[in-house]
Amino acid sequence: MQDAQVVFEAERVSAGNWRLVCHCPGGKIEYITGFLDEQSTKNWLATEHLDYWLKGRGYTA
Repeated sequence: MQDAQVVFEAERVSAGNWRLVCHCPGGKIEYITGFLDEQSTKNWLATEHLDYWLKGRGYTA
């Protein structure tokens, strides 16, 4: 597994539509969509969903 850091930023797309912008090593950017508000993005980052997402892409949690 890669030990490089993935940086997450919450981004408002439109009213009631948020996403996480994931800045991955090597300049790759991925998006996690489907959030209703900024608090939803924070909740996702604080749960096991983050660990599963990272491990599924070969990163350490």
